[in-house]
Amino acid sequence: MTAVAIMQLRDRGLIDLDGPANTYLRSYRLGPERGDFRPATVRHLLTHTTGIREVRRPSGLLRLRDLGETVPLGMPVPTPAEYYQGHLPIHADPGARFMYTNHGFVTLGQIVADMTGLPLDR
Repeated sequence: MTAVAIMQLRDRGLIDLDGPANTYLRSYRLGPERGDFRPATVRHLLTHTTGIREVRRPSGLLRLRDLGETVPLGMPVPTPAEYYQGHLPIHADPGARFMYTNHGFVTLGQIVADMTGLPLDR
């Protein structure tokens, strides 16, 4: 559904798949670890070639039962901007290799919200 929403924005001329994703993000930034990385594009996000790791913190590797990121029961799920604290790091040069990550599709959903002014589920 997220990819469909992105393609609808593309069809309406609101985003360019080969444009820098940061052009469309208002809530947080994608930040390369190195200055020689090329800009991450919307297409990179769609194809899991942005260079964003799935596990953001080393402690995520130790939680085999809950691999990845979790929110304690009873706590509200943070918005992406709150969770990423304004910055989602890029660890590999975008387009250089495939690295599956849910964070890329979270970012695509945030692009939809930022470009439309509506939450993704709307």
